[in-house]
Amino acid sequence: MEWEGKQPGRRVCGRRCGSQPAPRIGEDAVRLTFVAARFQTLARQVYVIDGRLTGGSKSPLMRSCMMKHTLSLAGAAAVAVLALGSALAPSAAAAGTKVIGEILACYACQDTGNSVIDNYLANGAGGPTVASDGLLFAFVNTSGAAITGGKFTVSNSSANDSFSFPTIAAGGTFILVPGVTNDGGSHSSGAFFNPADGVWDTSDQGLVTGSAIWTFTGSQGALEVTSPTNGASKTAPAGSFTSIDPGLIQPWRVPANGGSTDFLGQAANGDPGCSNCYFYEIAKLVVPTTSGVPEPADWALMILGMGVAGASLRQRRTAPA
Repeated sequence: MEWEGKQPGRRVCGRRCGSQPAPRIGEDAVRLTFVAARFQTLARQVYVIDGRLTGGSKSPLMRSCMMKHTLSLAGAAAVAVLALGSALAPSAAAAGTKVIGEILACYACQDTGNSVIDNYLANGAGGPTVASDGLLFAFVNTSGAAITGGKFTVSNSSANDSFSFPTIAAGGTFILVPGVTNDGGSHSSGAFFNPADGVWDTSDQGLVTGSAIWTFTGSQGALEVTSPTNGASKTAPAGSFTSIDPGLIQPWRVPANGGSTDFLGQAANGDPGCSNCYFYEIAKLVVPTTSGVPEPADWALMILGMGVAGASLRQRRTAPA
């Protein structure tokens, strides 16, 4: 039965309580900001239901009508919050990274085109040895903030070792030549960063093979810096790389078309016959870019709060004069 007895100038509950169409989510989401003031007005309205005047929310009929409508609106508010959250909150699957630098490897290389590396090869301690038959890593910070607490680790080998870094300034490059560059730490004899003959070269091959896992970690502010491979393999643990990654095996630089190798001078054709063997970006330096997703309990509190607010909002129409 439709409610009758509409009177000019009064607001009415114009439909059955259970049959009012669900309010539109977008409309409710916007109107929630006006809830508090409108609820106070609503509680003092005079309504006409089944031909009888009811004052405010004291009538049982009025309370029943308001309860059903407010529950509907609370549900709509909850849906609105979820819809808004889904649109605005980043999901865990969408987590990403930002590149802040790179790791370059030079094995028996010259004339790389990188001024810092080329200057070291010509003038740095151990540089000429590296240029002819040795290994060099360059850690390049391309971002506008320093990288601190860096550590470069080789594991899963017979020469496991780690090297502690000084701060790499914004826009700076740190050159690491195993056996020459000193971090002030203790490295056992024959470990990767303390080879027996001074500079890691072909005489040390066999202690570190393609199964070795390489990892750089550090910090940039509150963010962790990691070193995902610049190659094609996904077999290494996240944030690390291996020398035999197919994407990291490169053609000899000189002579061209003569063979290919990895940054240790081992894989594929190795280094016999090349006079300018390997120079390539072997890994990226990255930091995470996605903030945390709200916990389920946080969502529950948000929905409850919006639901309570939505419960005080009621769709109503003004009867024509």
